[in-house]
Amino acid sequence: MSLMCSVGVALVMLALSGFGCGSGDICGDRLVILSPHWEGIQREFERGFGEHWFSKTGRNLSIEWLDQGGGSSIMRFIRSEFKNKPDGIGVDMMFGGGTDPYFTLKDGGYLESARLSDDILKKIPTTFAGVPLYDTTDFTWYGATMSGFGVLFNRTTAGWTGRKVPTSWDDLSRPDMRGWVGAGDPRHSGSVHMAYEIMLQAYGWQKGWDIITGICANAKLFARSSTTIPQAVATGEAIAGMSIDFYGWTTVDAVGSYHLGFVYPADMTVINPDGMGMLRGGPNPEAAREFISFVMSPPGQRLWGFRAGLRGGPKKYALGRFSIMPQLYDTASDSFIVDINPFEWSAGFVYDNAKASSRWSLVNDMIGTLLVDSHGELTQAWDMWIEAGAPDGVRSEIAAVPITEAEGLELGGKWWDQALRNRTISGWAAFARKKYERIVSIIGKG
Repeated sequence: MSLMCSVGVALVMLALSGFGCGSGDICGDRLVILSPHWEGIQREFERGFGEHWFSKTGRNLSIEWLDQGGGSSIMRFIRSEFKNKPDGIGVDMMFGGGTDPYFTLKDGGYLESARLSDDILKKIPTTFAGVPLYDTTDFTWYGATMSGFGVLFNRTTAGWTGRKVPTSWDDLSRPDMRGWVGAGDPRHSGSVHMAYEIMLQAYGWQKGWDIITGICANAKLFARSSTTIPQAVATGEAIAGMSIDFYGWTTVDAVGSYHLGFVYPADMTVINPDGMGMLRGGPNPEAAREFISFVMSPPGQRLWGFRAGLRGGPKKYALGRFSIMPQLYDTASDSFIVDINPFEWSAGFVYDNAKASSRWSLVNDMIGTLLVDSHGELTQAWDMWIEAGAPDGVRSEIAAVPITEAEGLELGGKWWDQALRNRTISGWAAFARKKYERIVSIIGKG
């Protein structure tokens, strides 16, 4: 082979390998994604989709992962950015954060259609346990995977403190769990929000607020990220806390089942899709549509649930998530990390996505104002109630909220009105302060 030929071959190989290519270079494509997903998910899907994109186009692709915090924080960012830049915010997609945000994004006109091929759609059910798995009308969002929510607990810490291991939402609100619960602020984390919304729907509005209030009163910490709670339980800083299932399983696997356990509260939780959607006016709609198609195809779905190192599975990070494709559980069940088929799951209630979406921000602000921002006053009233022997009727007073469920649904539809929102939150803050002061005064005189 001549020297000129050898140099030519070398140059071609360098171009194909992406040598010297960075974001925006002529020899590579770029995709910008907003996501609360952890590093393992990002790395495995960047690698898997990059290989798929190169085989289809002959071009390299890099993904820029934008970190704006949890799902709730991402939603605030998207709305704020589109307010200033209505034609597009320089972001192609949102990936993760549950499904409720995607209902809101669609209603706000922030999403674009990304219809998949019939070959892929026929492999995916339209609903799961009454919950949509994708937008069957306009194809603006898809459930990329599924997750459940439950209780992660530390057997060792519960044992030496003489407490019964909590296995339900109600258990997290027990008076004897005071100071030993890991809870979260839903204004920052979509996963934390989902756990609270599940309680409101599973128990009903009044009982749900009673449970949520007890959990927050018992809270050792309020996490801004859903990953913080499992860490606190693993180290024994908390006996138990709310956790999305894959964080629960991976934490148990890392520390050992002798010390930790994870459980779905019986008939009081659901397995929900975790969505993705293409944002309006993104810089690379072609790659965004292809990314969605890849994630929803069998190769993408294998990455969620297969053991690391298996053919077709993730290379380095075991993701431990459910697939939304039932046939994979029929043909490759032995390859999945988690020995649960979600399509055999039986929930005790049907989760109402429309209701949850309509009051997403309102519920976040209620919990934030009444329980997180007022945590000092709440715990003072809670502690005095416990020390007084937990007299009947007082707990319901501590858990009282200023609006009914019907009023909340009506307000949720107007929550975009910033003046109304600010005025209402101010009223709630005053309500909380007076409520806790009254309870402390009554018990103190008692």
